[in-house]
Amino acid sequence: MLTNTCFQGIICRNNTLRLSVFRVHFQVLIADIRIKQNAMNTIEIKEECKVIIAKNAMLNNSDFFDVAMANVKIVNANLSDLEIEGAQLGGAYIHNIGMPPKDHPMHDPEARQRPLCFEDCDLNCSTFTNCDLSGVELTDCNIKGLKINGIAIEDLINNAR
Repeated sequence: MLTNTCFQGIICRNNTLRLSVFRVHFQVLIADIRIKQNAMNTIEIKEECKVIIAKNAMLNNSDFFDVAMANVKIVNANLSDLEIEGAQLGGAYIHNIGMPPKDHPMHDPEARQRPLCFEDCDLNCSTFTNCDLSGVELTDCNIKGLKINGIAIEDLINNAR
């Protein structure tokens, strides 16, 4: 039984656990954890886990399938090449996204954000505030009711024809 347990990383060799670089907190019983040896250690959680806190951790190439992750918070993360498919994001608050700002230690004035791709997304009634949408292209999108700075875009398009 593991309750309110903190591991300072896990490496398994010859059935021995060794403390390592990352920290994960588990706050419920975890009945089955498997650690697979490969190029990077893999932690496979097979039972319900309510809270995982990963700090200063590299989780590159991680997969989450059929998971409930409501109220998850990701702060100061590199999510390049992130793919989210089949997710319900209602109520999500996505902010301060892009390259590091001028006051950030990792700021590079020459760096440019790679383009993002949204396909088959339901973004109805969503709000974009103070966002750089330069160069954005909308293709085969339903724009009924779309407004930019209070101006109905559908009306502008119809009037331009």
